[in-house]
Amino acid sequence: MKQERTKQKIQSLSRYIIEKAECDSYRAGTRSKQWHIEADQKLLDAVGGRSVLLRQAGELEKRACISGKIIVKWKAVRTEIEKITVSSDAIPLLCQVEQIEDPRERQLSQMELTESWKSRVAQADWLIGMNGTRAYTTCYFKRLVVGRVQTPTLAMLAERQDKIEHFQKEAFYKVALTDGRLTVVSENIANEEAADLLASLCMDSEAVITQIKREQKKAFPPKLYDLTSLQREANRYFGYTAKKTLDMLQELYEEKLVTYPRTDSQFVTEDMGDTVEELVGKMPVLLPFLDYGQLGHNITRVINNAKVSDHHAILPTKEAVEKGISDLTADKKNLMMLVCQQLVQATGEEYQYEQTDIMVKCQGHDFTARGKVPVQMGFKAAGNAFKNQCVKAKPEEETEKETSIPYGYEEGMTLSPVKAEKTVHFTSPPKPFNEDTLLAAMETAGNKDFDSETEKKGLGTPATRAGIIEKLVSSGYAVSRR
Repeated sequence: MKQERTKQKIQSLSRYIIEKAECDSYRAGTRSKQWHIEADQKLLDAVGGRSVLLRQAGELEKRACISGKIIVKWKAVRTEIEKITVSSDAIPLLCQVEQIEDPRERQLSQMELTESWKSRVAQADWLIGMNGTRAYTTCYFKRLVVGRVQTPTLAMLAERQDKIEHFQKEAFYKVALTDGRLTVVSENIANEEAADLLASLCMDSEAVITQIKREQKKAFPPKLYDLTSLQREANRYFGYTAKKTLDMLQELYEEKLVTYPRTDSQFVTEDMGDTVEELVGKMPVLLPFLDYGQLGHNITRVINNAKVSDHHAILPTKEAVEKGISDLTADKKNLMMLVCQQLVQATGEEYQYEQTDIMVKCQGHDFTARGKVPVQMGFKAAGNAFKNQCVKAKPEEETEKETSIPYGYEEGMTLSPVKAEKTVHFTSPPKPFNEDTLLAAMETAGNKDFDSETEKKGLGTPATRAGIIEKLVSSGYAVSRR
């Protein structure tokens, strides 16, 4: 029992024992070759001289790992570290390092891995956060907070706003032809006179169908939710902020209705296959708009051991099925139904449709039309039922209507006479960020600058992005219009 309490004390206090020293510890006007560190002596004495043992205990920050190594090095405690707790994104790299057979090469890789964490987290936070904040505050005589994640996020907001404010719309034109049943449209035309001329030439003239192409296509089901994707869709469908979604998820987790929320994985492990299949089969109990015939059984689609670290994708629990969700608040109920319907969609059948492209030539110019007709609704049946039942206003990008090309048209057929009409359109400025699109931008920031093997991409982590957005708003750097 005493040993267990000691381990818990180490787990909870290790991240606070050693920190980078305050800026005042450095001599002004000089360049230090070493980082100054300082410690809380009482906390250090609580663990110093003992075998440092950090067991897996939730999602401890990477600085706990760094602090643990520094404690051992600083106190010269020559005892073996059995295990160092790290966050989920580091585990795959640690596994690769542990598989290195050469002891010297393995030790060197371990040292390089630790140094990369130190430079990326602890040292970068000090240089950009503490140091940068002091520099800007003293320079402008106003408290200006700088952060390793916060400042690049603010830069994205500022860049987008600058593009919006300096955007100058430009007109372009299209010419549409119709025989009364089929409507085909030209490419964009920059010059209005050219559009007027084409419309006048085609009016009451003949047009010939030069090509009809029909293809059977399909769309694959979406993945399960990680925290960021769930925050994005909760904002898109219900207008919830990222922080509100995380807070509600945490409460649902504590009520044992959903699995651990702070995850960056969208898959489950192989040993969870039976559990997932059982959950899918019981989803109509929680989703009254769902029929058992709309359930799919593609459980293998959501299984991928390689893409699950210490926390799998967000799922409803068996307790949620037993307890039900009728007693939850409206917002929590919306969130639960969002999680449940995603499980049904992710394990559903493919959406299949027939796409028809038709090309018509008139007065030497090509006009086109495209139609889509569903063949098998698949996973979209559950998604559409959820939106019709739970979402009051569908997002703009999902309001596109599926159109069909009328039957009876064949290649070489002449359409006569056709009516022609010129329409005016304008280029659009970039849309302001909302929490959905900002979370996506943070998650993918810098992806183009790194290859697919890069350890970590994006700004922040799934657990911290909501807090960064809230901090930008509360600090007055950004305005949220909800």
